[in-house]
Amino acid sequence: MIFCTMYKRLKRLNKSIKDRQLFADRLLFSPSFTLIEVIFVIIVIGILAAMVLPRFQKNDVVDAAHQILSHIRYTQHLAIIDDKFNPTKSDWYKELWQIRFFKKKKASSDGSTAKWGYAIFSDKNSGSGYDGNPNATTGEVAKDPLTGKLISGGFTINYTDKRTLKQAAIEETYKIVDVRFSPSCSYRGSKRIVFDNQGRPLIGDPQSYISAYTQSKILQQQCEITFCFYDNSCKANFKIAIEPETGFSYISSMSF
Repeated sequence: MIFCTMYKRLKRLNKSIKDRQLFADRLLFSPSFTLIEVIFVIIVIGILAAMVLPRFQKNDVVDAAHQILSHIRYTQHLAIIDDKFNPTKSDWYKELWQIRFFKKKKASSDGSTAKWGYAIFSDKNSGSGYDGNPNATTGEVAKDPLTGKLISGGFTINYTDKRTLKQAAIEETYKIVDVRFSPSCSYRGSKRIVFDNQGRPLIGDPQSYISAYTQSKILQQQCEITFCFYDNSCKANFKIAIEPETGFSYISSMSF
């Protein structure tokens, strides 16, 4: 019985040794890659890297488009939830929420060159009437819900001020050199979109409105805003469309 048990153990040990030797022989004598195969693999990896890596790199056009679209929608959101209608005030409509694009020296890092920026604000009468400007020092400018910064690229205070959202200085941040409104939403050179308490887009400056619902101020056709990058040839650009009545906004085209 004892000899039988020892024989079985020796047999299993012998088989284990043979299996290990066979595995070592396969590793030693297995065919390897040729130089051509290695070069081919390297080329394929290089092509894949060239296709994938740009997706992870910063793109000013894409980043700016999504940011501005988000802030246009946020302006409409504020107009709906912060209903400015007040039956006790005859000129309540002058305080409607709006996003205004401007070119100011305070939107530049040197403070002497006028550059593009924008602000989201609700105009207020601080005693001298409504002026249609985003006055950051009087509580008119909206705050970014994520950072708590004032959404103003520099108008009454410099964009470098720690209280402001610097990304709203779109020329300094993203190299946007021009903002072009289509004729349907350009009113006397005013580059702004206003939303009423129902979220409908209006054109022009509310401080010039003579009544709450002037038909000529309600957006009648699609508004298209073009943002040009780097130079005035506008080859690199994106466009944001805003639909009448609903105020639905979206990126309609993009060119790098």
